[in-house]
Amino acid sequence: MALEKLLEVLRREAEAEVAAIQAAARAEAEASLARCDADLAARRASFETERDAVRQTAVELALGVARRDARRAVLEARERLLDRVFTAARSQFAGVLPRAEYRAGLPGQLDEAARCLGGRGATVRCHPALRKELEPLVGSHPSLRLAADTGAGSGFKVASEDGAVEIDATLEDRLARSQERVRQEVMAALESHP
Repeated sequence: MALEKLLEVLRREAEAEVAAIQAAARAEAEASLARCDADLAARRASFETERDAVRQTAVELALGVARRDARRAVLEARERLLDRVFTAARSQFAGVLPRAEYRAGLPGQLDEAARCLGGRGATVRCHPALRKELEPLVGSHPSLRLAADTGAGSGFKVASEDGAVEIDATLEDRLARSQERVRQEVMAALESHP
């Protein structure tokens, strides 16, 4: 009987050891699962955070591109508007030449040009529509001679015989010189009346 008791004790001890090993294994497996679940949740959260950051960056980039494109479209539209304004102004030049208001300024302009020449001989090239108006004015300056030239523009140009002085008194030149100021004024008017 002693052998049976010994076997019974050994069997119980073995069963207790197996139960303890199984319990420890279950606890370790559960702890491992809990760590894996926590790690998976942390990785999922990290991935979602990174994905959201990438999406946010993509949205911000798309908005920036859209804003830039919209601003470029506005600036291009304004530039086209200004081009039309200047083209319309140039188309009116021929109608300005016969006006009394324009012709009233010619003597002062020609006198100023003559003073700039400092006594040099020069040719005054003018639009053919101004020839009759400018002939007596040029005649009062012995160093000047007059030539009608359709290529002179709307007004007149003076070139000294030695090539040292050139004076452009055309409406085209006035517009070109004041173009930046006019651009700023038109843009300011557009900005104040959206």
